[in-house]
Amino acid sequence: MITTPEKQAVLGAPSTPQEPGSDWLEKLRILVGGADVGEVFGDSGSGKTKFCLTVALNLAAHNHRVLYLDAEENLAHADKLALSGAPNVHLKIVQSLKEVLDTVGALIPDPRSKKQPTRYDAIFVDSLGFNALIDFATMNQREKGDALLQVIAVAGSLKRWAQATGGVALLTNQPQSWMGVPQGDVRHPFGDKAEFAVKELLYSKKVGRSENGSPTRCRIEIFRS
Repeated sequence: MITTPEKQAVLGAPSTPQEPGSDWLEKLRILVGGADVGEVFGDSGSGKTKFCLTVALNLAAHNHRVLYLDAEENLAHADKLALSGAPNVHLKIVQSLKEVLDTVGALIPDPRSKKQPTRYDAIFVDSLGFNALIDFATMNQREKGDALLQVIAVAGSLKRWAQATGGVALLTNQPQSWMGVPQGDVRHPFGDKAEFAVKELLYSKKVGRSENGSPTRCRIEIFRS
């Protein structure tokens, strides 16, 4: 059984891209709990994307094949160049949850087919809820229900892919709105029941403001293990 201290040790590991040393795929498996799905959620600017970029680039540097699905089109130019120029990384822009579903679904091996899909060791979805959230406020109740079901379907599809291939998936997500959350309670990731398809939930938060051009300091903690 993978313990919380072991997972905390991974989170506390150095995060310099292309860091030499131990295999980052094994680190990711320790963090997520095996061939499964992990999710890191938090407010905007709390380090979610930077965390995923660092892990993705380190995986690629250790000869692991990475699929990075950019659903927000909000990557910094330097980050796009780093991903696009990295060996073993396929950066793909996706503009809807359906496109994410179709992409992941096409990667799940079909034992009845002689043609096998492209194999990846890790898939990143940045972010899970963005395409639903940008339209959520103007949706009627039925459309909101359908959007939440798509978020759940994406998480479930990634879980099936991980179990079928031995790969690991890592999602980013936003927290649910404070509206309707009882005082003193905590916010969960956007997506209703989607979090139950995720084995490891991580929470990212700012712990220090940037000053004089220094980077903002963020921390990622285990939210639910």
